[in-house]
Amino acid sequence: MFGNKKNKTTGEIEEASGVIDEFDIAYQNGLLLIPIGATGFVSEILWNKVINSYKDFFPNHDYLLDDFKTLGDSTLDNSTIIQTVIKIVNNLNWR
Repeated sequence: MFGNKKNKTTGEIEEASGVIDEFDIAYQNGLLLIPIGATGFVSEILWNKVINSYKDFFPNHDYLLDDFKTLGDSTLDNSTIIQTVIKIVNNLNWR
């Protein structure tokens, strides 16, 4: 979630590039990744990456695409996002 950090020099909020590196490493190791784009920052970038190449990330899970799209909606309340993540995880555990 999120993927931002405070620059120690300027105090500005910036993207945490290490999150992208960890995402790529996890993907290369065959892990299933669930970025929550609604939290913004790097998570939103990674969520877009998954949505735009969904079949590459989840080739056998077309039935979860709408749930993944839900994770990018920043207008939803936390409860809805949490329930959607739980639904995705539960479905992935059964397949």
